[in-house]
Amino acid sequence: MPLVALALCGAAAASEWTTYEQKKGATFEQRDVAGSSYHEFRASIELAVDADAAAAFIWTVATDPASTKTVHKKVVRSAADEVVIYQQMFLPAVSDRDVTLRLWKLPTSADGTREVRWESANDQGPGPEKRFVRMTAVRGTWTVKPTVGGKVQIVFVTFSEPGGSVPAVFVRGPQKDRAAVDFWGVVDKLARP
Repeated sequence: MPLVALALCGAAAASEWTTYEQKKGATFEQRDVAGSSYHEFRASIELAVDADAAAAFIWTVATDPASTKTVHKKVVRSAADEVVIYQQMFLPAVSDRDVTLRLWKLPTSADGTREVRWESANDQGPGPEKRFVRMTAVRGTWTVKPTVGGKVQIVFVTFSEPGGSVPAVFVRGPQKDRAAVDFWGVVDKLARP
């Protein structure tokens, strides 16, 4: 999972979610984030898949350094329920970006909900490099919640501030597109029979 575009972990107060697209059974939403020029994005869908298998797959994709060709990932530290990954993103038309992310799994809740979270943790990775713009505000979640009939609701939330001097108006569209790519990159694989 390319975590470029990346949600709830200590986020500042945000506005209400607004739906901007419904496609292939999924709902895509966005909202403003207080103190930011960028939007937070949410995508959700209900699938007939096993909750444990879905959560395990999401964790594997999120923590796999080879999960994307557009982002160079290096594992800094790894444990059973927490991984720190340094990422370099090579972007067209703007300066390349880098960020260190901390990813962790929450214990399964009483209702069977499983959650993977991530947030920027640049103090736990390599120092800044001149050729990269350091991203400092990146966060997100994948939530897998059992529903009725053996189905699960899968929710992906992502927020990032790209840093640098690119005006937000030029970034919001590509961020929205990236959120959809990241969401379908996991969901399409989960939905296969």
